Amino acid sequence: WREEGIADESIRSRSRFTKPLLSQPVQTTSQQDQRQSPRFNAWFTMLLFAGVAFGSALEANDRYHENTKTIRNQKACIFLSFLNLLFVLLVVLTHLSPIGALMFVHRRVECATIIVITAFWVTNVAIVSDAKNGLAVNDRGAVLFGNLYYSNWLGFATCWFLLYSFVATAYGRNLQQEAKARSARLNHWFVVLITSMVVMASAANTYDNSCGEDNATTSGAGGSRYCNRSVLGLLLGAGGAIFSVVLACTKLMLGSTPTFLEGIVAGVLFFAWAFALALVTSEDGPGAPIGNLYYSSWACFLACFFCALAC
Repeated sequence: WREEGIADESIRSRSRFTKPLLSQPVQTTSQQDQRQSPRFNAWFTMLLFAGVAFGSALEANDRYHENTKTIRNQKACIFLSFLNLLFVLLVVLTHLSPIGALMFVHRRVECATIIVITAFWVTNVAIVSDAKNGLAVNDRGAVLFGNLYYSNWLGFATCWFLLYSFVATAYGRNLQQEAKARSARLNHWFVVLITSMVVMASAANTYDNSCGEDNATTSGAGGSRYCNRSVLGLLLGAGGAIFSVVLACTKLMLGSTPTFLEGIVAGVLFFAWAFALALVTSEDGPGAPIGNLYYSSWACFLACFFCALAC
């Protein structure tokens, strides 16, 4: 009896010491990562892109000087690339500090930082994609310096991912699901709008650079066939953007639009691009070189195709 009582008292004594330890919640690795930041990997990835963009901008500088405006744009590219690298580096260092992460992650300052950096990337993409500046593309719009070209576009795409992630985690809103719940095919028309705007801007830049009065040849860059196909891409980009804006705004205000009407518009845009894509990206077309117009033309064609399928 004494031995059993001593054994019971020993068990109760051990349970008093071990119970607080067992009752404490165990934090998993995923919970600790979520507490730090769900966007740390994206910020670190952008840091790599910013470093490549800054180094490439320094390398491409002073390679091509035509006028004062070109020199000014090249220096602006270097300055914006440096600002991108500096801001993103500070953000990454802030994430590594527990106090800094507490004051930055999910706060308005993080949202403001994403918006400012997005503006820097947008400006840099426009500068390096302009053939007149002689940085990432040549006089026909073909990619001349891949590191500078792709690092800026990938950095720009990462900004949109960061903004989407911030809205989803800080405010608990899933924009994609909300758009689907609000109206069917709204996401598809937003994609058509974005790709159409890129096509329109790229075609306009190509026409402005190659189809002036000083380029009066009959073939090749600056020729009538080349310029007519540039105008075709410009018109299709503008048409796709206009139709997309009208349908998207109608869906946002009224909640829905007739499915047959969307199917007609998407079908017309798809068949128009099926015809125009062969002309714009042909050997004599302005989209033949691998560049903004080539990528955006194919992206717009595919966006119209999937939009038509969704109808």
